[in-house]
Amino acid sequence: MNPAIQEFKDQLIPRLPAFFYDTGSREYLVKQNSGGNTREWVKLTEVQMSRVLILAGIRGVKGKNEDMSPVARILCDSNMSSERSVHYSGQIAGYKEGLVCLGGVRFLITTSPRIIKPSPGEFPLIRAIVEGLLGEANGVQLPYFYAWLKLSYLALRAGDMRGMPAIAFCGPKDCGKSFLQNHLITPIIGGRVAHPYAFMSGKTPFNADLFGAEHLAMGDENPSSDLRARRSFGAYLKNFVAEENQQLHAKFCDARTARPFWRVTISLNDEPENIMTLPPIDDSISDKLMILGAQTFPWPMPVIMPEQKHAFAEKFASEIPAFLHWLCSMSLDESILSQRFTIAAYHCPRILNQLIEVSPEFRLLELIKMCYYTPATDDERFTAKIDPNKTLCMSSLELEQGLCSADSPVFFEARELLRGGRKAATYLSRLSSRFPTLVYQSRKSTVRKWEIAGVDKMLASVNSEVTRGQ
Repeated sequence: MNPAIQEFKDQLIPRLPAFFYDTGSREYLVKQNSGGNTREWVKLTEVQMSRVLILAGIRGVKGKNEDMSPVARILCDSNMSSERSVHYSGQIAGYKEGLVCLGGVRFLITTSPRIIKPSPGEFPLIRAIVEGLLGEANGVQLPYFYAWLKLSYLALRAGDMRGMPAIAFCGPKDCGKSFLQNHLITPIIGGRVAHPYAFMSGKTPFNADLFGAEHLAMGDENPSSDLRARRSFGAYLKNFVAEENQQLHAKFCDARTARPFWRVTISLNDEPENIMTLPPIDDSISDKLMILGAQTFPWPMPVIMPEQKHAFAEKFASEIPAFLHWLCSMSLDESILSQRFTIAAYHCPRILNQLIEVSPEFRLLELIKMCYYTPATDDERFTAKIDPNKTLCMSSLELEQGLCSADSPVFFEARELLRGGRKAATYLSRLSSRFPTLVYQSRKSTVRKWEIAGVDKMLASVNSEVTRGQ
């Protein structure tokens, strides 16, 4: 070859493909150079990346007086340069494709959420499904759901990562709860969904799949009604909703900290055994979990045969832009807004009263009645200790000791309920918030005592509310 031609070729600067080196997975990421709008980031080994660079016109053979080839030099520079190296690559919920720096850590976001553009039009199918499913009690909960969906969509579009209350849809089997999750909520908030139950239950320590989805959806996946399991479930919900920074842990990679955009929904059948899997509604979670009652209703189109279901889903999806246009223009009532989580957490009375009936504080009332107010029988243990018409007055410690003592008729149940210590004071405080005139504290000498009156009245009020709600 003519030396002049070779010299000219050496002076040409090849156009490098867009690529990065992931220091976590020790892989290279390169953008596909074909496919139009469907181009994706693909992960390559060092050998594969070398071939890509050679194909781009970069010499892969070391020349005279060179300690390494141009390809090797580019790869080495990319490993060391902050311009071409990132600490983590993948999907992060709520972030558009590109480079972002979160807490001093460089992330390469490989896929953007899909944002549907609003468009004027009619949406009779969506209106019929939403208002039919959530329209109980004259539609009192509909404004909360519409506000939650609107504010979530606007927040995702604006890149606002603040959390909002999780939603639990509780209703009869096959009434459309899961359909609403999959065909309305998921498309509106990014089009990506993940199921967090395996991570929440400890079946896997890895949660990278959760970070790749804006919608965390659950069904009847939490089979345990054990109080400790319910509290653990509640702790995860609070973490998903309230914690801004989350730990991202992918396989074969160091854990990173990121701030994802998450919206959590749960669908449950409204049988007691399913309702009991929800966490106890106390002050720590009441503003972080919205409970909406669902009901059966006549569907506007037949959805029995596969082709009918397919046609229905296509028609439903085609109405989403029009629904979003209406949703974005809808004004919000300030009474349903919240300073901390933007939207107040509505609790359907029918479902909430069922939860109260199985709550630990309600159980404590039942044990108090059985231990202290049960009429005398042949069994000396069941002899009433005080007049049923009088007020029970004792400290929380005295109450625990009395219920859990060996001669208590409910010692086994009480020990299970109060295991861990100082639980009685917590449950009495919750009862005092609900029944301030029947459960309250008073100072007796130097000790604070709890005054508990009208146990039957409190039990009857909750039972009557549950019956009325059903």
